[in-house]
Amino acid sequence: MITQAELQLHRVPGPWLATEDIPYTNLDDFFRLADDSEAGWDHTVSWVDCTTTGSERGVFMRGNFADVGDRPVPQEYKLSMPVIPYSLVNKFSVRSLNMTYYSLKKWRAKTAITHYKSFFYPLDNLLEWNRMYGPKGFFQYQSVVPREVGKDAVQAMLKEIAQTRDGSFLTVLKTFGNRQPLGMLSFPQPGVTLALDFPNHGSRTLRLFERLDSIVKSAKGRIYPAKDARMPRALFELGYPRLAEFLKYRDPGISSGLSRRLMGY
Repeated sequence: MITQAELQLHRVPGPWLATEDIPYTNLDDFFRLADDSEAGWDHTVSWVDCTTTGSERGVFMRGNFADVGDRPVPQEYKLSMPVIPYSLVNKFSVRSLNMTYYSLKKWRAKTAITHYKSFFYPLDNLLEWNRMYGPKGFFQYQSVVPREVGKDAVQAMLKEIAQTRDGSFLTVLKTFGNRQPLGMLSFPQPGVTLALDFPNHGSRTLRLFERLDSIVKSAKGRIYPAKDARMPRALFELGYPRLAEFLKYRDPGISSGLSRRLMGY
């Protein structure tokens, strides 16, 4: 139970950011952009195309809050995804959507003044967006691996995903800064993180995750527990070396399906 929390806030001049979208065609360019942006940009993230083998193309997005005076806030147009009996995310749509998104971003690559809502929360205008994955739902698989093996591990994961053709449209690639977390079970560590959404295709999807797990394990990385529904306990224990220290503070009277699977009770 959390009974008290203290937050340190960062003052910003308003709701606007000076932003920049930069297309890249390989992971070397991604890491160069991430390193170059570390000191001068507060907010960085990238989208990567997971449907192509060997190119690792994507779009690097970065932004800083900026004092641009008063200007009209963009009008929000919210749409709602209807209930559908099947997944709209499949091997045909994912490849087309990734190709279209990259082409549009490359064509429109530019600097801009962007409202914080559209920069930080691009999916908020599509309500119930999870319904696009159909009645069986979806998994999100997010891992982090150390920087020194980051390129090889990310390439290996993207290759596995592209070969299965069960890719994701919402594929996020970003780096974590070079500082250790304070939390005993904190997910971030110095390195690079890859996050993807996958429609639930049952055993086929779970077999893909097992192959991705093997890459993460070999790289001495970890899986994000807050988004996990199937991580094996052995991988959890390897990825979180402070687990034994944490368990001393755990209330044995509080349990969940996740804790029973990953911690034994």
